[in-house]
Amino acid sequence: MIQFDYAQSPPEIDLTFLGSCLSAADPRPVSEQAAENFGGGWSPSRDMAPKWRLTNDEAGKYVLSYESEEGSEPNLELARAVVREELVVVFEMEWMAIIQRDGTFEVDRAS
Repeated sequence: MIQFDYAQSPPEIDLTFLGSCLSAADPRPVSEQAAENFGGGWSPSRDMAPKWRLTNDEAGKYVLSYESEEGSEPNLELARAVVREELVVVFEMEWMAIIQRDGTFEVDRAS
């Protein structure tokens, strides 16, 4: 089980279940653990990947947005956890990003 560091106190969400699905003791990447343990699996849409953008706000928290013709509201970071070499960030609207050290990332719903 991993522990999330929340961006706000008190936290807006409870990530106990999500944390119980992931383990630093499991040698597999977070994406493989999520695929097996999340109710909906882990299946980031590869054709959407180039349109996702991760930026940082003034406080150093991540902001996730999706570029489209209609525009997109930014999704603010709610919590984060480090699992070995990967950073797991949970955003508003139940989005989750798995960020690698080289800056590459995958995005899917955290449900």
